[in-house]
Amino acid sequence: MRLAQPNEHRLRTLKVATQSLFVLEDNQRAKRLYERLGFTETSYPGSDIHMAGILYMTRTAQA
Repeated sequence: MRLAQPNEHRLRTLKVATQSLFVLEDNQRAKRLYERLGFTETSYPGSDIHMAGILYMTRTAQA
């Protein structure tokens, strides 16, 4: 997707390995967009706390 392409160059320059974001669980439109951009729903690291109604999503930066 063109939306993500300029960002990829910046991430490689900064040597960022993983991107993360939060999205409201009921915002299915945003969740689908992030999934198309390569994000997957993931457990929040180092925490057993469930954030009601909020999803944590990550993706590995492309080489």
